[in-house]
Amino acid sequence: MFKLPERMEMIWLMKAEGLREIEIADTLGISRQAVNKALRDAKAKLFEMFLGLAEVFRFEVVRVNV
Repeated sequence: MFKLPERMEMIWLMKAEGLREIEIADTLGISRQAVNKALRDAKAKLFEMFLGLAEVFRFEVVRVNV
């Protein structure tokens, strides 16, 4: 339920380790644009997950700075 697709998670973690988009793209054999799209989609999914968890635990979200 609260998990990114495997490839998207891999890209997200590589970016979190400090790799640049072009380095991720070269490593995975995909375009830099595909990496950029995966990162944007991951950020959107993680935001949705965050709001879902906040709702489950009845937390009030005052502000989110993405």
